[in-house]
Amino acid sequence: MTKYASVLFVGTTWDDGKRRQAALRQVLHEMDPRWSLKADVAPTFAAARGTISRHEELDIVYVANESSRLPMETLRQRCEELADVLVRHDGKPWVAFNDDSALDPLVLLFEGRGIRVERDSLENVVHDRWAETEKAEEHQIAVA
Repeated sequence: MTKYASVLFVGTTWDDGKRRQAALRQVLHEMDPRWSLKADVAPTFAAARGTISRHEELDIVYVANESSRLPMETLRQRCEELADVLVRHDGKPWVAFNDDSALDPLVLLFEGRGIRVERDSLENVVHDRWAETEKAEEHQIAVA
């Protein structure tokens, strides 16, 4: 059985996003060769909102502040806009951040809107999301 994951890298440069995508794909395949990864890069939050709206099968949105180094207040505003799109997404994607404590207020912003946030390694977040989705699907099959 193939394990599918879909990740959107937000706030990274195109090159860095592609580098992260390749690294994540490699680590997932080392964990289990059945992984199939679809990853997109959105260097800006505006681009991310459009991508999220068009992306039905989105699992994880990895939020960074590397492509433009926005001040915290601006980053907070962009994350509020992102949260508005995520909360309406049928797939209920999770948000992942690195472990920078300066991002703690952003974690609370997303969690306050009912969006799950993880701060583990991205490969662990992807695996956990897949495992939770699989459990939910198995439960739906068992109930039906």
